[in-house]
Amino acid sequence: MLSPETALLVAQLIAPASPPAMKDPHARFRVDLYAEGSTIYQLDHRGEIFQIVAWARNALVARTTFEYLCEKYPKESFSQRRRSWVEADRIIKRET
Repeated sequence: MLSPETALLVAQLIAPASPPAMKDPHARFRVDLYAEGSTIYQLDHRGEIFQIVAWARNALVARTTFEYLCEKYPKESFSQRRRSWVEADRIIKRET
């Protein structure tokens, strides 16, 4: 059995009081869209990225959002990507 003082010492050794992510109080609000999760882009008529419309850390959540956007905006093109990997896309060809 450990004394409370020894237990505290062991806990401090296992988990430091200030992990690197906690040094900056705003770090948890920063997101790198390229490095984390899936980003959904709206594409222009040439198939190029026009704007970011959604992002999620979870690919399943991103896919659900992608499918919703495709259903809600049937005349628009969208692409779901994780880094450079295309997870899903829908390109609407427009006649010029």
